[in-house]
Amino acid sequence: MAKSFKKSIGRNRMIVMALIVSLLTVTFGAWSITTIINGQVIDAIASTAILVLILALMIPMITRTARSVKKGEPLEDERSRMIKLKAAALSFYVGLYWLLGISFASDYMPGITISSAIGLGILGMAVSWGLSWYYYNKRT
Repeated sequence: MAKSFKKSIGRNRMIVMALIVSLLTVTFGAWSITTIINGQVIDAIASTAILVLILALMIPMITRTARSVKKGEPLEDERSRMIKLKAAALSFYVGLYWLLGISFASDYMPGITISSAIGLGILGMAVSWGLSWYYYNKRT
């Protein structure tokens, strides 16, 4: 019974990940189409690149998760939890300095609006978490 319960938790997690990827794909696809229609070439390229990056990273992760669930393997172990914790701690500190740098840069760059600063902040924090996760995953 415990094994089937863990398997259903893994299946539910996989379904949620697939749903999130689907929603992100639809959102960035709509953004790409809208920017292409409006003639904003740079935004169209950026949104399409983000869409391709999301699909390139998430589809292998979902298929790997599906294989693990099918085999009955646990989705997380002690090592992966430790790596996530260390990556989160490092990216928190990097994210604070990133936001501080954006706030200083916004004084000297008049083109940075509040909404673009928020977007740059979120993007920088996501990138710092990904890089720190990659670093700790390869290191340990």
